Amino acid sequence: MMSYLFLIGSALCFTSAVLIRKQYQRICGATLYPSLLFLCVYSSISAVLTFILSGPFVPDLLLCSLALIFAVFAMAAVVICIIGTAHGSLPVLVLYAVLGTLVIPSVYGIAIEKEPLNLGKIIGMALSLTIVLMDYIKNRQAKKGGKLFTLLCGLLFLTNGSLLVIYKMVTTYRPTVKNYSFISLYMATSAVMALLFMLFLKIRNKTVSAHINKSAGLIIVAYALLITANETFVSLCTKNLPIIIQASVSFCLPIIFTAFFDFLFFKQRPTKVVVAQILIAFLACFCFVLS
Repeated sequence: MMSYLFLIGSALCFTSAVLIRKQYQRICGATLYPSLLFLCVYSSISAVLTFILSGPFVPDLLLCSLALIFAVFAMAAVVICIIGTAHGSLPVLVLYAVLGTLVIPSVYGIAIEKEPLNLGKIIGMALSLTIVLMDYIKNRQAKKGGKLFTLLCGLLFLTNGSLLVIYKMVTTYRPTVKNYSFISLYMATSAVMALLFMLFLKIRNKTVSAHINKSAGLIIVAYALLITANETFVSLCTKNLPIIIQASVSFCLPIIFTAFFDFLFFKQRPTKVVVAQILIAFLACFCFVLS
């Protein structure tokens, strides 16, 4: 039961972080350089926090490799979304991202972890995919963007969908490693990679810039705290829940919380489609809990 509370905590932190990040984008813009600056600063803060909580540790080659792959995939997902919006529709990109988080961990859980399937899991997965299908129908008239956009969607599907799998691999092959140790390692790697990418962009084009004012700085600190909490909850869930359940419930809960926060803070009433998705998400979560 505690694992499901961790899932709820993760979804709350993640949804709050997404809303906060939107505020940063309104202030500093959503282009590549400000996004990399955002990634570099919040990753640095999170790396320091988790290192303090973890204490000194000596990572082995496997842990370093997984942290590097995780950081590369996470940054690639950010860059793909930014480049992809110039060639196609953002909702379509998001659709492929969430589809990856559902499909790839589920396939890994069944094929590699040999997680058993029962009726509750099958119904829950089917309901989760129904939500994705509803998004596809809603956005089917969106701008296609040609072969490059199709390639970007495929890459986003793979990179975003593989993140939870990497978490599972850490808990499977390095079960004694503290949660905070891996988070600290990949956050530090992400910060260094983002900084190097920013330097590369600056060398190519000296006019690119981004400035963090007081409001943006507070947003980044709040985002770092929320993401650190989210990653902690995710790692705790990965140790105690089948990856199929974690992937699907982690997909469904933010839909519910996002609609609630939009109504609470921005007075945005959910559309009929969103209401239907919320009800399906509730039902899917219920099926997974019973399974």
